[in-house]
Amino acid sequence: MLHAARIRPTLNTWVAGVGSDDYVAIVTPAEAWVGGRPLLISLAEDGLPFATTPPPEGPRLVTDGDVKGGRYDSGMDDLVVGDIRAPGSAVVVVTRASP
Repeated sequence: MLHAARIRPTLNTWVAGVGSDDYVAIVTPAEAWVGGRPLLISLAEDGLPFATTPPPEGPRLVTDGDVKGGRYDSGMDDLVVGDIRAPGSAVVVVTRASP
């Protein structure tokens, strides 16, 4: 998805999925690169699109390998991408990708 939006993630990039209930889950592409843990946005479950399953939920952020599912974000309606220019700095660049 970041590639489609022409965003080139670095080790300092973070992605926040915001659910329709305002729950926010934050992941980093570095988790996939370094830890080999895929970060997914799912549009269906068990072959059924979320739009057809009650209640209609919308996309879901899934972090493969999370044991307790604390960053499992259902009904995602906003995606925010940020980049910390220097580790430990307060400078953050944010890109919003609302539908």
